[in-house]
Amino acid sequence: MNYRSLLSLALGWTLVLLASAGCVSTATPIPDPSATKTAVKRTVATHTPQPAAPDATSVPVATPSLDPTIVRTAPPAGSPVPAISTPAALPAGPRLSGPIEIKQGASGGTIELTLTEDGKSIAKVGLTLNDIKAEKRDGAALRRVSMEKWSLQKEGPTHIATLNSDGSFVIPLGNQGEINGQLSSPKKASGSVHVVIVVQSAPSGGVGSSTSYDLGTWDWTAQAD
Repeated sequence: MNYRSLLSLALGWTLVLLASAGCVSTATPIPDPSATKTAVKRTVATHTPQPAAPDATSVPVATPSLDPTIVRTAPPAGSPVPAISTPAALPAGPRLSGPIEIKQGASGGTIELTLTEDGKSIAKVGLTLNDIKAEKRDGAALRRVSMEKWSLQKEGPTHIATLNSDGSFVIPLGNQGEINGQLSSPKKASGSVHVVIVVQSAPSGGVGSSTSYDLGTWDWTAQAD
């Protein structure tokens, strides 16, 4: 055994003795940070979350959809509602009333005229007849009507007749006649009235009918109250 072999053997035994006495500590290797990041990245990249199993007791809730037609027709919040324009009624003026000179078919009657405030139009008219008794032959049948009182009123949103330059006027009453008249002054008028009374009969077999009784044409006069 040469010198170098003895020196190596002595050094080895010295290290063994020092390790057994706790003088030499074994170092723990520090992991490489780059290797850890790589492992984390691999875990995140390869991990795919699995959807939760559906609950058998849960009930799907449908999301209501907006109807576009309702959205279009609904006015915006705070928008004013458009007003419907109607003709403005003319202020009422003088009221004229007087008797109707009935010759047959009724015991008496009255007429009432209401002018507009400017005196250029008729705003409203009313007729009243009392104790009406009339008859009409319909083929071989003779029809009769008897009424204690009959009345008719006509008015419009503005007026029902406009006075001509001479104060004359005509008020049509449809299938119930016509009124002709003339104002001789703002407080006096006269004219004639043609009266037709239409009586509705009870329906027979679901179909009703009407009978018209022409009472004739009578004169009338009216003046302001």
